[in-house]
Amino acid sequence: MGPTPLPRTLSSSPASLRPRTPLAPRIAVASPPAMTTASTRLLALLGSPVSHSRSPAMMTEALAKLSLAHAYTYLALDVAAPDLATVLSALAAVRCAGLNVTVPHKRAVLAHCLSHDDDVRRIGAANVLSPVPGGWIAHNTDAPAAARALADAGCTLAGKRVAVLGAGGAARAVCVGLAREGVSALDVIARDPAQSAACLSACDGLLLSHRASVSWHDTDAHAVLARADIVVQCTSLGMTSETQSTHAYTQALGWLASVPRGATAMDLVYSPEANTPWLLRAKSHGLYTVDGLGMLAHQGALALARWVGGAPPARVLRRFLDAHGTDA
Repeated sequence: MGPTPLPRTLSSSPASLRPRTPLAPRIAVASPPAMTTASTRLLALLGSPVSHSRSPAMMTEALAKLSLAHAYTYLALDVAAPDLATVLSALAAVRCAGLNVTVPHKRAVLAHCLSHDDDVRRIGAANVLSPVPGGWIAHNTDAPAAARALADAGCTLAGKRVAVLGAGGAARAVCVGLAREGVSALDVIARDPAQSAACLSACDGLLLSHRASVSWHDTDAHAVLARADIVVQCTSLGMTSETQSTHAYTQALGWLASVPRGATAMDLVYSPEANTPWLLRAKSHGLYTVDGLGMLAHQGALALARWVGGAPPARVLRRFLDAHGTDA
C-alpha cells in the first residue's frame, strides 16, 4: 500500500472547486499601511496611476516626525474615473481625515465637493480635500507651493518675467502662485489656445503688467523665452520615456537655447534622479535649475497643516525625498 495522499489544498484544486472571489472595485493600494489601531485615521492620495508617487513615503515620514504615526496612516489609492464619486463617498463615511488628489481627478473632484477655496475657483482644480460634515472642501496648495519652491532655490519673484510651458491645472496653479508673489509678466506657451486663455484669466485681479499666450507651434516662442527670467515646465512631457521621445518634448528642449544664461528653469516633473532631461539640457545652457521635489514637499506640508494642525518644515520633507531617491 502506497503513502496516504496529502489533502487537496485550494492552490492545487481545480478551478471549478475553488471558492469564487467577489468582484472588487477598481481600486489598487500602492503602499501598505503602517501599524494601525481601531482609532487610526486614514489619509490618502487619489489618482491613476499612483504607483510612481513619492507622496506616501514622504507623508508617512512627516507623520513620524510629528509623532502621529499611530494616529494616521497614508495610502495611495489607484482610483479609476468611473469609481471616483463612490470612493469619495465611502471615504467620507469612514471619516477619512484628508485627501490629496492627483491626475486625472483634480478637476473631476470639484463636482463632488461642498465648497471650494479661492485658489480652486481661480485654477479650476483641487489637489487637497478636507473633510466636513456631509462631504469635502476643496483646496489648492500647488499655487503657494510653486512660489515657495522657487523662493527656497534663491529665486526672487517680484518684478520677474515668467514663461510657462503648458496650460493645464498645474500651469494655472503656477501662474496664480507666481502672480500673487509679484511677477511682472506671464507668457503661456501651449498647444490649446482656449486653455491658454483660461490659464491667464485665472490671474484676473492680480497685478501683472503683461500677460499673453503663444502657440506651442509659433516661432514667437523663441522670442518670449529670450526675455524670460524664469521658465516653468508644467506639462507631463518627460514623465515617461514615451513622452521624452515626442516632437513636443524635442521642441521644449530646443527652446532652452533661447533662454538667457543665468535665468531659472523649473520642471514640475520629478524623477528618481531629480534631474529630468529638460533640466539637464537647461544646465548645459547655463541656467539655474529647480526640480519638482521642492514643490511636492511644500504642497505636502501645506496639506498636513490643514488636516492635522501642523507639519514639519518643507525642507525636512525635501531632505527625506533627496535621501531616499527611488525608495520614496
